[in-house]
Amino acid sequence: MLATSDKRQAADEMAISLKDIYGQSEIIAQLESASRAGRLAHAYLFWGPEGVGKSTLARAVIKGLLCDEAGGLASCGCCPSCRQAEAGSHPDVMIIEPESPAGAIGIEAVRAVQARASLKPFRGTKKVVLVRRADLMTPEASHALLKSLEEPDPGMYWILTARHLRALPATVRSRTQPISVRPLPEEELAAILGGRGMGAGEAQTCARLAEGSVGKALRLCEAGEVKWKNRWIDSFLVDRELLAGSSRRAPWRELEKLERAELEKFLDLFAQWFRDLLVCSESVKGVFPLNGDREDALRSEKARYTHEELIQLIEVVAEGRNLLDRNVNTKVLIGWLEQTISEILCPKSST
Repeated sequence: MLATSDKRQAADEMAISLKDIYGQSEIIAQLESASRAGRLAHAYLFWGPEGVGKSTLARAVIKGLLCDEAGGLASCGCCPSCRQAEAGSHPDVMIIEPESPAGAIGIEAVRAVQARASLKPFRGTKKVVLVRRADLMTPEASHALLKSLEEPDPGMYWILTARHLRALPATVRSRTQPISVRPLPEEELAAILGGRGMGAGEAQTCARLAEGSVGKALRLCEAGEVKWKNRWIDSFLVDRELLAGSSRRAPWRELEKLERAELEKFLDLFAQWFRDLLVCSESVKGVFPLNGDREDALRSEKARYTHEELIQLIEVVAEGRNLLDRNVNTKVLIGWLEQTISEILCPKSST
C-alpha cells in the first residue's frame, strides 16, 4: 500500500523554496547551475544524518521543478503549480514512504507509484516521485525501483532521501546523483537562531545541542527547550546533595511523574551535565560545554566532583538510558538511578 502524508502535512512540507533554505549554499549552487545548463539528473539521492535538511532540499527541488514561472529551481510560490504543491494536491507529485517510523517500504508501494508515473503529466511536462527514507526499502522494492531509474520516461524525476547511503544497493546508488547533506557548523546554526530573535547565549546553547541539525535547532528554539533544561538544572542538577539523596527527595519523585519521552530528554540532559562538568574540570582545548549558557554554574560545581565520580556518573546515566530503551518500568529505573548515584556520591552511607 502506498503511504502518503495528509494534505496539512503536505502543505507544510511544500511551502518552501530553495532560496529559503539555510546553510546549504554549495548544494543549492550546484543544483541551480545544473538547472540553468539543462543538465539536471533524472534521479537525485539526498543523504545524511537525521535532521540536516535532506527532506527540505528534496521538497524545494520538487517545487522548483514543477513551478510554472521559475527560470531555475527557485520556485515563485505564486503560480498555480506552486499553490497546488503547497496545498498538497499537485497531481504530478507522488510520494513513497514507510508506513510507520519503524516500518519498511515494500514492493507494493513502489509498484503503485510506477503505475501512476506511467501516465502523462496532468499539468505541464514533468512528474516527480519523492521516495522518503529510501534506505528502508526492502530488497524487492529496491529491485522494482531499479527499472524506473534505468529507463526514465521523459520529464520524469525521482528524488530519494536516505540516512545511510550504504544501506541502498549499489545498483540503485549508481543510477542516482548522490548529494551528501552535512550538518551545519555550530556558528552558522547560532547565527540562524539569532536571526530569528533568540539571544546570543541561548542561540549558542541550542546550536550546540542541535549537533548540526537546522531542524533540531529550530525545534529547540520554538519549543522552549532551553527554559525546560534550565529549570531542571536549577531545581536538581546543580545540587550535589539532592543528587546524592542526602537532602530532600522531592526532585527524584518529580521524575516519576514524567512521561517516558520526557524522561528520555531528562536522561540526555543528565548525561550532558556530567559530561560538561568533566569538560570544565579538564579544560581540554577545543572542547566546549554543551550547556554553554550555564558556564558559571558548571565552574562552581566542578570542584565538588572527582574525576572518578564524573566518569562513574556518566556510565550510570548511559546504562539508565539503555534500560529505558529496553522498556524497563520508569519508577523502577528512577529508583535504581537514585540508589546507584547515592552510592557513588556518598559511599560511606551505603555501608
